[in-house]
Amino acid sequence: CVLLVFVSSTFGFVVGHELCHKKGTINILLSKIMLFICMYPHFYEAHNKLHHRHLGTSKDPTSASNSTSIYKHLWKHLVYYVSYANKLTLLFWTVSIFILSFNYKVGISFILFGFLNWFMLELINFLQHLGLKRKCNEPINYNSSYETHNPFTNIVCFNLGKHSDHHIRARKWHCDLEFKGDFYHKEGYLMQALLFLKPHKR
Repeated sequence: CVLLVFVSSTFGFVVGHELCHKKGTINILLSKIMLFICMYPHFYEAHNKLHHRHLGTSKDPTSASNSTSIYKHLWKHLVYYVSYANKLTLLFWTVSIFILSFNYKVGISFILFGFLNWFMLELINFLQHLGLKRKCNEPINYNSSYETHNPFTNIVCFNLGKHSDHHIRARKWHCDLEFKGDFYHKEGYLMQALLFLKPHKR
């Protein structure tokens, strides 16, 4: 199950995310199919119209302040997920309920699979933008997000760690992205996730 979620997150969300920035009907269609399977069909609109446009501002639901825990961020984003849902999202949940009514084990597995994919995506978003705020009239620059210099992460996640360059030129293919920003993590996403998911005493 863990392996299935990992593979689907890599080839579903990461590749679906890559294609959602590209021109062409085929690319957009493939992107929406991948994101639908991962329980996030409205990611295409939300990511382009909100996250990339309002990166680091109060209008961006994926950017968190330094004082925000990963759990608080995920809860906030879950509320946003419901409020920004579109017809494709409703179709996903209709399919889920339909499957659930015939075979509850398959239905629960389908929903859990989608939830874990959403969780992994938002966890990575949290790591990429934590504490990096900007004013609405301030242009996005190479220091508006964190990069990850871990080779394994960038091989497995199709250069997702080169995130600063992606936000400046979103239409660039992953193989052409470069390290540009001053803010970066040496650890990969897995190690960072383990550090942030561990409860800390205050």
